[in-house]
Amino acid sequence: MRAVLPILLLLGCGGSPRPKVTPVEAPKDPIPTTAGPACGVVGESVARIGVGKAESVAKSCTDDRWSDEARSCFAAAENDGELEGCSGKLTDVQKANLQLGPRTMPDGAKEPPAATMSAPPPPAGGTRAPAKKPKGGSDPCQGGE
Repeated sequence: MRAVLPILLLLGCGGSPRPKVTPVEAPKDPIPTTAGPACGVVGESVARIGVGKAESVAKSCTDDRWSDEARSCFAAAENDGELEGCSGKLTDVQKANLQLGPRTMPDGAKEPPAATMSAPPPPAGGTRAPAKKPKGGSDPCQGGE
C-alpha cells in the first residue's frame, strides 16, 4: 500500500491548470480608411482636366456605384495619364459606361483624337541620304572573297 500511495499522489497532481490563451489582436492601421469624395466632386475634377463633362462623369459614378478608392483617385488626378491609371480601379462595366469625350482646349476647341492626328510631312527629298554605289565593279566586299 505504501507503494501505491506515491503513485496516486503523482496521478492526482497533474500540475497546475493551463492558462487561458487570449487571441492577439492585430495592431490598428494608423491611417484610417476614409470615404471617397462625392460623385459631383469627381465629375468636377475630371471636367477641370478637360476630358469629360462634370454631369456625365458624376452620373456614371453615381449610377455604377464607384468605390471609395476609385472616386478618390479620379478626384485627385491632375492629368490624362493619372486618369488613365484611375480607370484601373473601375470594373469593366463601369469603364464601358464612363463617357469621356475629346480633350477640351482652353479656348473651347476640341483636340482631335490621337489616332487622327497626322505627323508633319517629311522634308523634300526624303529623310535618308542617297545610297552610295560601291567602287570597283559588282563585288560588294570590294575585293574580299
